[in-house]
Amino acid sequence: MKIPPIEFEDEWLPESFLSILNITRDETSWNRLLCYFLNPTISPFRTKIIERFLNKLKENKKLDIENFDLENVKIERENLTPNNNQLDILIKSSTWFIWIELKVDSKEGDQQTIRYFKDDYLSKYDRKENYEHHEYIYIAPPGNEPESDEFQHVTWKNIVNWLDIEWEEDEVGKKQLDIFLHSIEYELGLDETKTKKRGIKYLNYWYENSETLNKLENLRKNFKNLVEGYSMGKKNRGIKPWWEPFLENPPERWNENWNVNKESKWGQIYLTRWKIDENEPPLHLEHYPNKKEHFKNGMLNMHFHWEPSGQFTKELREEIRSKIKSSNEMIDLLDKYSISVKDKSDKVILKKEYRFEIDENPIKSRTKVLRSAFDEFEPATQKIDEFIQSY
Repeated sequence: MKIPPIEFEDEWLPESFLSILNITRDETSWNRLLCYFLNPTISPFRTKIIERFLNKLKENKKLDIENFDLENVKIERENLTPNNNQLDILIKSSTWFIWIELKVDSKEGDQQTIRYFKDDYLSKYDRKENYEHHEYIYIAPPGNEPESDEFQHVTWKNIVNWLDIEWEEDEVGKKQLDIFLHSIEYELGLDETKTKKRGIKYLNYWYENSETLNKLENLRKNFKNLVEGYSMGKKNRGIKPWWEPFLENPPERWNENWNVNKESKWGQIYLTRWKIDENEPPLHLEHYPNKKEHFKNGMLNMHFHWEPSGQFTKELREEIRSKIKSSNEMIDLLDKYSISVKDKSDKVILKKEYRFEIDENPIKSRTKVLRSAFDEFEPATQKIDEFIQSY
């Protein structure tokens, strides 16, 4: 039997989902929700919400960044620096970063924002000095001001007002955002009338679309099985691990010197001489078949990794990185395939993002792109191997 729609006149204020789940003051949950909508790689809005968020910060003189470079924007959560300071949210591009501290009820800890501003790091390997522009935002209710003058205060009401517009996106994405905004309004008591209207709207949507939503949940479960089977060879509904379809019709540049690491969930491909013991090879290509958010958004990231071990030291890695940048032959090779070199001291040296079609056979589509990615990276990795052999 279909449940009749709820009328606005009913003397009842729908609870937020955070309240239903008993996580109303759990800052980690608020953090995760905000990141979901901001992150262009997983958000149903792609770059639209992060673009509006950044533009609103700029309009309100909360930051001073000229070029947002949205194609290269990355969102990270809960990074821990070597100084034991934890970022709630990090938004960064190639030349700038925004460190966001988020509060719901609590005040900041002992000189928390002051310590954060003075910290030289963004994560274990990522130093602030690698970026030209440093920005700091403090999201909290009114009256909960940051101790550091470098942190710009943004209220949760600001967040609601900035994101509460008519978005031209799929219905599920819009309803997800409505639920998040309703939770902020409900939990912080921003506007009871507006909160009631929004809450009833999304509950009616739930009632009217329960069959569709159940199908979506089943798809989500099947998708989890697909990714687990594809990345690690688990026997989930007969799904082949990534290396089987990849090697059934190997890339043009594949030869007997190359191997795949079947024990790693990261999708590692390596030259035999790079493996020095029973552990993972220090040097390898990775394509992250285990990343569900990458898979469902049709994204494949290929990286060339160098994890210091044995003779493959960190010092040698940085010498090779410098040599890559100074070699005209290498620069031309990388430019040919639009492969980027990471400037900072990091285990990732080369990287490129690829896209594949999400169709009836996403594994087939992804495997085709993976073969092309390998063929593009192979000449550069062989050249790096030559550099190493010369030392």
